[in-house]
Amino acid sequence: MGASASVKYRQLDCKYHVQEKVRLVEDKCIVLLHDAMRRGELTRQQLRVLVAMLQAKEQYLEHFAHEKIRPILVALQPYYDKYQPIVKKCVDGSVRQTKWVARKIDDVVTTTTLQALYQARRQVVSQLSIATISTYFSISLPE
Repeated sequence: MGASASVKYRQLDCKYHVQEKVRLVEDKCIVLLHDAMRRGELTRQQLRVLVAMLQAKEQYLEHFAHEKIRPILVALQPYYDKYQPIVKKCVDGSVRQTKWVARKIDDVVTTTTLQALYQARRQVVSQLSIATISTYFSISLPE
């Protein structure tokens, strides 16, 4: 069945909350079985028959689900095969474009930051140079 079938099963499971419903039914059955065993209404032999019957029912339902879903997957497979390369190409292009935009933004941020640092350094060096010269030569600076 492949990856597309796995995705489809997961989507159906999410849509119809299959796992939650299965757990709920299992919990209810366990409670009923414990209650019946506690009251003595269910013997080990009856329990074995019940478990075998439930396992057979589970296999039947699984086979039934595969039987119903398989034609849908077979019908959709040509479309998946046809459009999968196109989707992959679009995704690859989008990823490439996103990386390019991220690089450009990084370049702009780096350039702006470096310009601000150089400007601040020039101002500090300029002020230090004047102050250093004035103190070295004992020249008073006008404010």
